[in-house]
Amino acid sequence: MTNSNNKQFEVGIIGAGAITTTLHLPLLSAMKNTKPKFIADLFEPKELGKLYKINSYKIDNLTNLPNCDIILIATPVGVRNEYINEFSKRGIPIFTEKPFALDIDTHEQFLSNSKFLGCNYMKIWYNTSKMFEKIITNNTFGEIKKIIVNEGGIVGKTNRGPETYQSNKKLSGGGVIMESSCHTLSVFSSIFENLSVEKSEIIWVDELDVEAKIKFNVNSKSNFPLEYKITLIHPIQNETKIYFENFYISFDHTAPSSSFSICQLDGEKIFELQNDCNYANSSQQAYYLTWQNFIETLKDKDNINTKELTSFQTTKLISEIFQIGEQQ
Repeated sequence: MTNSNNKQFEVGIIGAGAITTTLHLPLLSAMKNTKPKFIADLFEPKELGKLYKINSYKIDNLTNLPNCDIILIATPVGVRNEYINEFSKRGIPIFTEKPFALDIDTHEQFLSNSKFLGCNYMKIWYNTSKMFEKIITNNTFGEIKKIIVNEGGIVGKTNRGPETYQSNKKLSGGGVIMESSCHTLSVFSSIFENLSVEKSEIIWVDELDVEAKIKFNVNSKSNFPLEYKITLIHPIQNETKIYFENFYISFDHTAPSSSFSICQLDGEKIFELQNDCNYANSSQQAYYLTWQNFIETLKDKDNINTKELTSFQTTKLISEIFQIGEQQ
């Protein structure tokens, strides 16, 4: 491997699911500084290999898989250990799909095994997320009184059978919190340095969580509560409201490029803020920026912050949410 700026990083891929076929493979094939080298899964993905003119492998013995410059692990989080351990031993930088780990202990174990780890918490690159951060950090509008965040809605048929990994807690790590909240929590983690869980109420269906109401404490110069709800069982509008003394700012935090409305406390809209952030207007752009950021960090390996690149704070918050939720 070389750190030349002209170097094309050869990326090996573990996992041939939808996220790989629709996003990672097309992107890695199009970027100037990356190219797919091979793809491997429990069932050999021959057609994908032929389509992208790369080698394909059935995973039976990990030691038989070739080396590469970067390995992408796009498997369910519950079966990630052996892949991270194997490529950590080889000293190969590892980039994983979200969420990064099931719990804090596993997260710390992965970090101790490898110096070169990153995770695809790509929504931190949304223009909406960057504008959210700008509003919080600039203190332009005065003291924040509270923040309320809602997302989700009633989910009908997903065409996911009982054998899919999302229906298996051992594979997925859980339901709506692991699968969806992790993205929003990664944005919170990137904006707020000191965030703790005060209260967590979780609704379960069998072994999977389908709704959560969480109250966070934001500890800053002026402490304030952050109330977050995610649900799959009730109608709800995707919306964040930042409350100040006499007004609030409203936007859709789940959209790559949302409008930001300043409203009176009675809901009447006053005007819209212009979002001048120049990051990601789409999920595809957010994937690109996440990959590009990871590759750039590899050029200065001595200063890689793996806790930040894998959002250790996100894993910590998820662990606290489950722990407090079970206690209550």
